[in-house]
Parts: sequence; C-alpha cells; structure tokens
Amino acid sequence: MLIHLGYLSFDRVKSECYIPNYEVAGEMVNAVKSNKWDIVADALDKSEQLLQAVLDGDEEAVAIGVDAAHDEG
Repeated sequence: MLIHLGYLSFDRVKSECYIPNYEVAGEMVNAVKSNKWDIVADALDKSEQLLQAVLDGDEEAVAIGVDAAHDEG
C-alpha cells in the first residue's frame, strides 16, 4: 500500500524498498522517535494484508483496502 501511495519505492536491481521523499522520510523518523510504533505496525499490517489480497486476486479486498488507505491518509 505504501508503494501504491508513493510513500515507498522499490528498487528492482537491489530488491529493496526505500523512502523516495525527504519529507516522508522525516515523518518516518518522527514516528519512530515518538515511540508510536503501534501506528507504524498497524500501517505495515494493513499493507501486508493488501499485498496478500493483490497476490490472491481478491478484487473486493483490494478495493476495500485501497479505499481505506485513501480515507486514512
């Protein structure tokens, strides 16, 4: 989900994700420093669920997940 929304990018050569935006990287640092790991963990869980729905071809779950992400953002 974070890649879809543009908060993360994927480098195919290195097979890794990275934060492409300075402001977003700063917010990630702030989230980590403020000990709000529950927020980060929740976002990662939702992202993993959405990815699995994409891989499973579950169109309804993908639509719900994308819609929820846009509402939260």
